[in-house]
Amino acid sequence: MEKICKVTVIENYFTRNNPDNVRVYPACETSSIFADIAGSKTLTPRTRSLMKQLGYEFETVETTI
Repeated sequence: MEKICKVTVIENYFTRNNPDNVRVYPACETSSIFADIAGSKTLTPRTRSLMKQLGYEFETVETTI
């Protein structure tokens, strides 16, 4: 069974030079649940790392620059 979470990646002027500082917003129920568990509106680098350890992959549904 594939574990894919849909996300929206938001970049702005302040984050373009630092790819580790982009905002990743949940765009499906599963990714929303992980954000809720983490107590955040976004999927932090730590949360994404833990999700990857559980076998989840990410699919970007929309990117805003």
